[in-house]
Amino acid sequence: MSPSLFARKKLKLTMWSKFSEIFKAVEAGHRRILVRSANGVGKTTALAALCNWKLSTHSECIVLTTSSSEKQVRHNLWGEIRRQAIRANLYDAKDITDTRIKLDEKRFMLAVNPAKPESAQGYHAASILIAIDEATAASSGCSPIFAA
Repeated sequence: MSPSLFARKKLKLTMWSKFSEIFKAVEAGHRRILVRSANGVGKTTALAALCNWKLSTHSECIVLTTSSSEKQVRHNLWGEIRRQAIRANLYDAKDITDTRIKLDEKRFMLAVNPAKPESAQGYHAASILIAIDEATAASSGCSPIFAA
């Protein structure tokens, strides 16, 4: 299932043009995607949807999430990840904590300490998604998607 279809059908998100553009970039196989836009336009919602899509639709995958601060990753990004997951009944409640969803040893999502980038090292799976919210320092080498 594509990220766009997952967001619309499973998560019941209202799609707007930039959501579609972000999801199409993922579907096209772009490995690095940068979304620049104003505050409050839905970047965190879109990123959370991509994280939930990846974990829900791939049998062996790891999703690592981080942000510019612990507050941002714990409350904003993971608040949205949990909200979407619970609302759509994606996972068993026992598998969800504040900053981790573990389905098995090779299929999980977790928050990585933004103060220690090396804490994202050493993970191995058939598929890995690294999701960075508020990625002001991680922009080099990314395919930019500009939002208004």
